[in-house]
Amino acid sequence: MQSLDMKLINNSRERYLFNFNGVLTPEAKQDEVFERVARPVVVSSMQGFHGTIFAYGQTGSGKTFTVTGGAERYVDRGIIPRTIACVYSEVAKQAGYTFQVHISYLEIYNEVGYDLLDPTREVQAMEDLPQVYIQEDEEQNIHFKNLSVHRAGTEEEALNLLFLGDTNRTISETPMNQASSRSHCIFSIMLEARQAGSDVVRRSKLHLVDLAGSERVAKSGVDGTTLKEAKHINLSLHYLEQVIIALQERSMGMARVHVPYRNSLMTLVLRDSLGGNCRTVMVATVSGEAQHMEESISTCRFAQRVALVRNEVSVNEGVDPAAIIRRLKQEVRDLKDELQLLKGGAVQRGPLTPDELLRLRQQLLAYVADSSAGASLNLGGDMMLIRASWQVFKQLLSEGRHGGSAASATDTDAASSTAHNNSSSSSGSSSRETDTSPDSSIKALQEQVRKLQLQVKQRDSEIAIMIGMVKGKSSSIAQVCPATATAAGAADAAAAGCASVASPAAAEGSSSGSGQVRSALLDARLLADRHAAFEVFRKSYRQGEVIEDNKQLLKAKYDQAKALGVAVNASKARINELRTQIEQWRMQRSAACVAEGRDVLAELALDDPRELQAKQAIEQEKASYKSAFSHLRDLKGEIEHLQLLLEQSRQKLQRDFQQWLGMVARQQQEHQQGQQGQQQQGQQQHHGKRSGADFLWQGAGVGVEPHQFQYAGDSNAQVVVYATGKNAAAGLAKSVTEAAAAAIKEKGSFTLVLSGGSLIGMLSSIADVRGIDFSKWWVFFVDERNVPLASADSNYKGAQDALLGRVGVPPSQVFAIQEGLSVQQAATNYEGRLLGLPHSVLPRTADGAMPVFDLILLGIGPDGHVASLFPNTPETAATSGWVLPVTNSPKPPPERITFTMPAINAAKEVAVVAVGESKAEVVQRALEVLALPGALPAQLVRPSSGKLRWVLDSMSAQHLQLEDWANGKGFPRNK
Repeated sequence: MQSLDMKLINNSRERYLFNFNGVLTPEAKQDEVFERVARPVVVSSMQGFHGTIFAYGQTGSGKTFTVTGGAERYVDRGIIPRTIACVYSEVAKQAGYTFQVHISYLEIYNEVGYDLLDPTREVQAMEDLPQVYIQEDEEQNIHFKNLSVHRAGTEEEALNLLFLGDTNRTISETPMNQASSRSHCIFSIMLEARQAGSDVVRRSKLHLVDLAGSERVAKSGVDGTTLKEAKHINLSLHYLEQVIIALQERSMGMARVHVPYRNSLMTLVLRDSLGGNCRTVMVATVSGEAQHMEESISTCRFAQRVALVRNEVSVNEGVDPAAIIRRLKQEVRDLKDELQLLKGGAVQRGPLTPDELLRLRQQLLAYVADSSAGASLNLGGDMMLIRASWQVFKQLLSEGRHGGSAASATDTDAASSTAHNNSSSSSGSSSRETDTSPDSSIKALQEQVRKLQLQVKQRDSEIAIMIGMVKGKSSSIAQVCPATATAAGAADAAAAGCASVASPAAAEGSSSGSGQVRSALLDARLLADRHAAFEVFRKSYRQGEVIEDNKQLLKAKYDQAKALGVAVNASKARINELRTQIEQWRMQRSAACVAEGRDVLAELALDDPRELQAKQAIEQEKASYKSAFSHLRDLKGEIEHLQLLLEQSRQKLQRDFQQWLGMVARQQQEHQQGQQGQQQQGQQQHHGKRSGADFLWQGAGVGVEPHQFQYAGDSNAQVVVYATGKNAAAGLAKSVTEAAAAAIKEKGSFTLVLSGGSLIGMLSSIADVRGIDFSKWWVFFVDERNVPLASADSNYKGAQDALLGRVGVPPSQVFAIQEGLSVQQAATNYEGRLLGLPHSVLPRTADGAMPVFDLILLGIGPDGHVASLFPNTPETAATSGWVLPVTNSPKPPPERITFTMPAINAAKEVAVVAVGESKAEVVQRALEVLALPGALPAQLVRPSSGKLRWVLDSMSAQHLQLEDWANGKGFPRNK
């Protein structure tokens, strides 16, 4: 190819063509992914074929989301939870088969295997998990030592095991992915199917594999533990590629004998899945960004090699010797009993004692409860035991009929819950439902129904209280609990089910609106009143919307289950009614035959049109009954999954609230220590140098240009005062270029966050500076109006006109607001784009919670607002998240997005710029009037580990009394 610019020949390949069985676009939903990728493999595993589904791709491309799914929204559940639901749904459909389901969860971290499902250990670190070792027998079969296998009788048990394993997985933050899986994980479902009356057993394994992502260390720039993890991950994936290449050559007829399965633990575990008796599906995940093009091409090449591998599959079934032995022993016992019965050699004895009757009843109940094909009842040849057993059966049937009437609304709900809990047996087995309703052991089932109904009501109450706290109701919420409440505060009170009333303080805060929310970070009253603290916390909690969505979905599914329960009971009642009607018609016909002297049997053998019509109606009702019953089984699994998600959300809400409260306490303590330190220090150290020419100061005893000193607040800041606004603009531009040079030298890029208004115009002189590498600049906006980018109100347009349109910053590195979205969607979109940046460009804080920008430039409004964080608003008090929507800004336009205060304070350097006489009053209030700490958003700008600088001119600094700053007793002052 010829370059039009350089007039050179470029022979590098620019077009690639790959063929796949299907392509899933970024807009594809999780249910579509499961239907196209996983369902055929899952269904075949129910028929006795081994199956494997694995995802491969670079880190951050979506493998874990595809395989496991999102941890919050129910609709985001991935292949594994959907596979679990599908397995138990298929189990219920298999006629005449009894299934047993077992589950294991293996993690391979740094070439060491760990069992993620050991319930006997309290896992605090990876070392707490039991290590798994692989052994190979003489027939080259793989055996796992220390890998626990758990029996999952129901879908709920299987989901609990999945959640337990996911909790123990190794996940950490990398420059390419905020939640990167640092290990390979294999979730295995082992199925065993037996047909009634047959000695043949089908055994199959279904492996669902989430491989850790490949990572180019040179690009990500990781080090330490993350570097070690990346080396092990890349090496194991390299060995996997070697195995695939060997299998590809073998499938093409090449003389390739050895396949290097033993090179790594992961390839050895997947030996049967790769080139063995297994149906294997690979999902290749790629990133659509241009900077990841090379990795995406490599992933596609690997997928093409995998597609050339051919596996020979066959049904895995065989005769079970243990089953044959059990059957033959049972036949011997039956023949002996039959022989004894025919000989009449029963021992003469008295009637059965009460203890013997009780043991017989327990034996019969165990026989009824055992749904396996090999269930047997051994009574010997004793006719007394046989007669007594029939009597016990009669009593059980009578008790079931007495408790099984569906004549009330309570019974209707009971039918619904009974249907829910009959989706699978306690042993993990199921068979096709018969035409009659489930009446066996009805008393035990009803007791279970009552317990489940109580549990659901309690959960619903907890959810309602929690959502009320998170989303906010018409009045503030306070929990009425004993004075000895635990430290979890309002969140624990909600979990305890305490009644909620509006406290006086909360009612006052509600009546006055958000204007009463004063300095959430520094208000000591929050520490005294946990309920008020929770009110402040919930207003900025970002997961509230997710919890609300899941709660509404759970409520809808529960209502749907109730409706299906009503339909089940209605069909059952209609069937009984039709059968009773048929019996009455037959009795009438029989009585008429007797009265007329006709043959009753001959008359009843004739078809009655009424009976035929009634029988057709019965068949229709049976079909409706079975359909509703099947839907109830499916809903049960969905409801259980949603309940688990909501329980996780409740626990996370408690943890986040406790962390937030601890942060408030620390900041309050730091504030008090700062005030005490000011009172103890008689003088504040100040430093600077005089250049004299353009500095003007109207104040006693101060004549330094530019003037730099520590101001008498509760945080240190550098204050630079210039003679004129023009001088301030030149000094600010110089500071920006110096910060850019330092950042590019340190990490190869410079992240600059701009504010709007006149501040952008102060940077226009940067365009005239030579030698600046603008290609390494990344430009963001600390706040932006939700208006078209071409609007005069757009900060982006102002920056383009003043600076960006005149320099060489790549357009892809200028982060403007997304047009055409609601303000909530725009904030979410902007934060998501920030999260997608590699850490080499946008690092994170030590805890990984916040971004670390190189330089943030803030203007300050007359009311003390910075960005779009206005005084006494919930957005200013937010303690989590990076970007928030503002729907009712005091300044027009009302809708805008803004960085949060924690995101601003995480920067390496923050500069607050104020020039002109109109800013003099607010500058004095922000720097000297400290009676209301935190009342002004500008006073909350306190970089946690970075530098803070105030850039002023003589007009904006004219009210500052610098001579008083050396007097610690004079501050804080109240003006």
